[in-house]
Amino acid sequence: MQGEVERLRNATLSEQDRSIRYTILRREVRTNRELYDGLLQRFKEVSAAAGVSANNISIVDLASTPVRPVAPNLPVNLGLSLLAAFVAAIGVIYLRENLDDMLRTVDDAERKLGVTGLGMVPRLDAGVTFRDEVEKRNSSLSEAIHTIRSAIELAGGNGPPRTVFITSCGKGEGKTSTAYALARDFAQIGRRVLLVDADMRRPSMHKLLSFENNAGLADLLNREKAIENVVRRTAIADLHFISAGAAEPNPAELLASGTLPWLIGQLEEMYDIVIIDGPPMLGLADAPSIAVHVEATLFVIDAGQTRRKTIRSALRRLRLSRATLRGVILNRVDVRTLGYGYESYYRYDEEARRPRSWLGRR
Repeated sequence: MQGEVERLRNATLSEQDRSIRYTILRREVRTNRELYDGLLQRFKEVSAAAGVSANNISIVDLASTPVRPVAPNLPVNLGLSLLAAFVAAIGVIYLRENLDDMLRTVDDAERKLGVTGLGMVPRLDAGVTFRDEVEKRNSSLSEAIHTIRSAIELAGGNGPPRTVFITSCGKGEGKTSTAYALARDFAQIGRRVLLVDADMRRPSMHKLLSFENNAGLADLLNREKAIENVVRRTAIADLHFISAGAAEPNPAELLASGTLPWLIGQLEEMYDIVIIDGPPMLGLADAPSIAVHVEATLFVIDAGQTRRKTIRSALRRLRLSRATLRGVILNRVDVRTLGYGYESYYRYDEEARRPRSWLGRR
């Protein structure tokens, strides 16, 4: 009995030892499992981070040092610059053609107005008078007048007109000086020419020719004087002159009377050509009353000064009066702005005709 008790006590102690060892091992297992779980979690985090940073980039070819700069690309930039300059030039030309309301050359008048250009009168240098320059046989002004006179003779197709009326939009555009120059030029080629000042509101031709304005056209229209009593001889052979005459209270009524066509017919029988320096076309009824009775009307335009809209209005009024427009003349043209072809021709012609000394020749 005592032995059985001893055996059971020993068995109980052994069981307690195993229980204690089991408890220790179970704690170690739990600790190891927690450590394993922490390491596993950390491993997963590291693996995930490594997967994000990984890519499929690989080296295909090694980079080499360039032999020329990548930018700027000079050929491309030069081509673009030239293209931009060309487009800008086209734009400037377009704007000038469409926004510039002035006429500067005969080509402008023909293209923009649809009229015949008879020629251009060059602008004179400062200090040079029109009369002195036109009297120089070889001057650029006299050559320009020769060209216009030839154009007038050829424009109609049947030779020069017997009566020519010269007008413009307004005052100060050069119609009086142009009328004098053309009359002088026709007289120099042997034509019997009569120059008439028909601007009875602002007569000025008598001043250019150094005459008094005492008896003239107004007296003829009023039938107060005979033609031979008012005609004056000028210093130029075959060139005669009739001034505007005494001031009239209503020139429009006088010009619209039936006397004017009769007078023009009488003068045509006496002279080869009658050139009438008329009043401006706009604002008054004087000019249309004269234009309707002559064979040819010449319209003078102050180049670069008179607006195209104003010129169109004057030409429209001419057409309404049933006048025969022979062509337009551009006055005071700056030939230096027209290129080498114009200015060099005039200057070469003057130089070629200028006398040279024997010492200056080679």
